[in-house]
Amino acid sequence: GLAVDVPTTTYSYYFEPNPNWSRLYSTGDEIKQYADDVADKYGVRRHMRFNTAVEGARWDEDAKLWRVNLAGGETLITRYLITAT
Repeated sequence: GLAVDVPTTTYSYYFEPNPNWSRLYSTGDEIKQYADDVADKYGVRRHMRFNTAVEGARWDEDAKLWRVNLAGGETLITRYLITAT
């Protein structure tokens, strides 16, 4: 299984530390559970999209917003954009 190669505390959010990690180098499952718990606690899942193909993103300087073009033609307008693969 997956495990990290740096101390697990590196994966903790500063505003939501986890003093109960099971080991210094935790498994991927434990880190995912922590991230899921934090997302649920702060109610941010409703702002997230997963498995979404982004075709382009442009910062609108005047509006101070991102304009994000998704596969399928949908366009999102948002203040924050975090991408990952």
